[in-house]
Amino acid sequence: MHNEIEIHSCPACNSKKIKPIQNLSTLELTNYYSQISLSASTLLTEMISKGDIPSSIHIDKCSNCGLEFANPMFTAPSQWYSEIEDYGVREWDFQQCFQNLKPKSHVLEIGCGEGHFLDLAIKKGHSGMGLDFNYGAIEVAKSKGLEAYCWDLKELKKNLQERRFDAVVFFHVIEHVEDLSMFFEDLYPITTKDASLHFTCPAPNRWTMNLEEVKVGGREGWDYPPHHQTRWNKSASETILSRFGWQLQNYVEEPFDWFGLSNILAAKKLKKSGLELSNLSSFDRKIKIAKAMVRTFIPSITKTGMNMYCLANHK
Repeated sequence: MHNEIEIHSCPACNSKKIKPIQNLSTLELTNYYSQISLSASTLLTEMISKGDIPSSIHIDKCSNCGLEFANPMFTAPSQWYSEIEDYGVREWDFQQCFQNLKPKSHVLEIGCGEGHFLDLAIKKGHSGMGLDFNYGAIEVAKSKGLEAYCWDLKELKKNLQERRFDAVVFFHVIEHVEDLSMFFEDLYPITTKDASLHFTCPAPNRWTMNLEEVKVGGREGWDYPPHHQTRWNKSASETILSRFGWQLQNYVEEPFDWFGLSNILAAKKLKKSGLELSNLSSFDRKIKIAKAMVRTFIPSITKTGMNMYCLANHK
């Protein structure tokens, strides 16, 4: 919810060398969210009118590590996220994690959603449990036979005091966290001394930053609060990990999928006219995708895929 506290130092590196880079009316986001979920857009408008969230968004940037962050940060209730959050399989993210997980790891997934990753992890010989604040998603995970709780890290430590994990994973969670210091402080005591940490979040040079259809004030609409609080890069990630006892071992940005993106854009353009790409002849499909590839040629050279992945170990 609305946090009135102004931030005077970088949440990642603690540097006081921060500068404002953008102001945006929160109302501008309502049009973006109205195209995704009318109920989410309505809730956002109501929260603004009641003063539950600020009427304007301020984004600062750290001159030391490059982290961009909302100042102050503010979040929406959990039901707002359930309207717009996608709990599907994150193929690239999962692949990066699985190829770096030690055999038979005992895994904690923070933000496990409906348990897609945990289910795959157990099938691969790992064990573990998941946490999420979305009760409905937790119930879906439990229906798969997974150990999952609607808890935060403090509740986990309180309820399962002896539980320790040798791997912690979270996919597209860190950019939502308001209190990063508390998050990492709560994380350290529940991990073993040789634990690994794996997380993904939006890549700093991703192709969607060039996509006009999703832009609000020069950025994707979802990259502002109440959805995202922070925008990460390698330097900021390495710094915050080091502050809380972790050492970055690997940093990877997802490769750009030129053909895949062009296929998606061609399909979206046709859908606006009530048509499906799959219903076209093979020749017409190739023409539509080729036209989209012309549009995405420059991003294919200068941009990455959607995600970045970090692997860290205890120092």
